[in-house]
Amino acid sequence: MRQMTFGGSRTHIAVWLIYLHWLVFQQREFGTAPFSFLVHELTRALKEGDNESVTKEYVATKGDMSCRVHFALMLLAALFGCPREEVQRAKEDGYAVEEDALQAVHDAMLGPTPERLAFVRDFYGFAQTGEKETATTKRNAVKKVLYIGLGLGHIASKKSNGKFVAGRPHIFKPLLWQEVRETYGRFADYKATLPVQGCAQDTTPTVARW
Repeated sequence: MRQMTFGGSRTHIAVWLIYLHWLVFQQREFGTAPFSFLVHELTRALKEGDNESVTKEYVATKGDMSCRVHFALMLLAALFGCPREEVQRAKEDGYAVEEDALQAVHDAMLGPTPERLAFVRDFYGFAQTGEKETATTKRNAVKKVLYIGLGLGHIASKKSNGKFVAGRPHIFKPLLWQEVRETYGRFADYKATLPVQGCAQDTTPTVARW
């Protein structure tokens, strides 16, 4: 089994964070704050930072990549028309999403206003050229949010006569997570190869705390 090592460049760190987001998505319980509240809180924090000369703290908070998981989960739930609590976690075979759903959810959650869309682009760190929104730019925006926020890679559906059609959904899968596991093996198997540490000889029974 190969040792898990990751470089320290910005590219490697960003890829590693996306991988971690998939792990967080599988295991974490999420809050119920709406995205509009998160936008308000970030705007408020910026104003406070300017007033109190702690803008660096705001930038650090805004740069916390784990903040991207919450809204991405809301987006995924909206694609399936279900509450966040009902989204199936650890779905390795992927999430099948129709093209119409991608377009509709983009208009409802990402781009109801130019201000909201600009904030989402900045929040998730992606740029889109051109002033006019197209089906392609909308699709790409949803893909970016799900990839950066939840670590879900995109597998495009097959087209018919150059168009996406119903019954041939896009697939969003944890491609990076699967690649890491295939390359380095399962973490549980890796832990099993580690030498037993100091207290191994102590056979005194202990009471489990949790």
